[in-house]
Amino acid sequence: MTSPYNSEAERALHHSQAISLAKELGAPESLVISAYEREVARLIADARIRDFVSVIAAKQVKDSFRR
Repeated sequence: MTSPYNSEAERALHHSQAISLAKELGAPESLVISAYEREVARLIADARIRDFVSVIAAKQVKDSFRR
């Protein structure tokens, strides 16, 4: 699978978001990172504007872990 990120800096930003989200949810980092990265890839595939992908991905992952 190719990376959905445009740069290493973008990848690092999303990775740190996923780690913060795991801490907030009290869930294992590996599970949250995996779910977050899948959601980011899904969103980026259809996005024309990528500014809020991290916010939307975090919300989707939070909702899925809280169910």
